[in-house]
Amino acid sequence: MGSFSSFPFLAQNVLGLTPTESGYITLPMMGGAIVSSMICGFLLTKVRYRELFAIAFIAPIVGFYLFAHLTIDTSIVQIIIFFVITGLGLGVMFGGDNLIIQESVESEHKGIALSTVPLFQTIGATVGVSVFGSLLSSSLTNKLESLGTSLPESIAGNIKNLAAGGIPNDLSPNMLIQIKTLFIESFQHIYLYAFACMIIAFVLCLFLKKEVLSPKSEVEEKQEAD
Repeated sequence: MGSFSSFPFLAQNVLGLTPTESGYITLPMMGGAIVSSMICGFLLTKVRYRELFAIAFIAPIVGFYLFAHLTIDTSIVQIIIFFVITGLGLGVMFGGDNLIIQESVESEHKGIALSTVPLFQTIGATVGVSVFGSLLSSSLTNKLESLGTSLPESIAGNIKNLAAGGIPNDLSPNMLIQIKTLFIESFQHIYLYAFACMIIAFVLCLFLKKEVLSPKSEVEEKQEAD
């Protein structure tokens, strides 16, 4: 999620979308996540959740691999497909993880365990946005500085503002393509790191327990209702 927080910046400067359109372009990821979360909820009591999570996490690995190979010629339709693929894998984290944790601890510890889930998710999202934002800014600034004297005088001495504020509209076509290419390469850089993180997450899924979550019996449901 941290790697996608800056995607509207790419959409506006490279794809030429408006701020509103740049926000909408990430919606397909949530669409894919909703579909996969529903499927995951149905399968949790029928399939061992280790296999379920491991298989699901293959999708974001593929998605981040595709994002790491973005080019200036990548179309909006292709990007939407990339988001759907990524969302299909991340959807298993929408509720399924809570149920697994609830089933994995003693009843007196369920409150603590369930409250820990959003805590760590919030920490991960906060750290992710900060780390990936810093990587993007550093990579983009270094790449723009590599252009050296080929940059127009109006922006040559203000590269940091160019990296943070976006691409001016008064550049020559050749310079515009060069800068857009550097923007794309910087985003490839952070998505490559995200790709590595997803591989680590996939490997960790292989260490989950080999269990099938059993549906609650009528007695348990009655006790909870009481």
